[in-house]
Amino acid sequence: MTSGTRTIAVDASMRTFIVRAPASADGRTPLSVVFAFHPFGTNAQYMAGRAPISSNWRDALVVFPNGTSRPGFAWQGGAGDLEDRDLRFFDAMLAWLATNGYIDERRIFVLGYSNGARLAYLIACVRGDRIAYTVGFPIRFTVPG
Repeated sequence: MTSGTRTIAVDASMRTFIVRAPASADGRTPLSVVFAFHPFGTNAQYMAGRAPISSNWRDALVVFPNGTSRPGFAWQGGAGDLEDRDLRFFDAMLAWLATNGYIDERRIFVLGYSNGARLAYLIACVRGDRIAYTVGFPIRFTVPG
């Protein structure tokens, strides 16, 4: 597997994601996979430039998906929202990775920032049997005052 931008069909839409393959990827050794979901109004390039996952976890395959217009690049907010377009995108990316790279299906991790954290937690709730660990970084905190 090589690094680069990929495009896959999800229902009637074409969806994109960035793959960062580790130098150690040899097609024989199963790789951990980390999905990193960007915040509202940004994109995969933004997240790839600000989440140094590859430099800190050198043997992981890192995936930076692109949201779609809501307006602005965004993710679905909950189960059933937007006909689960982003859950289906996640499923399609996993299937693509399993077909095109040798991944360890027991070591799939999701993280997100802001709106991306919401999707990461949604994936953990509805696809928990596929996920080893989830991390979310919310942007807004409400402090009672």
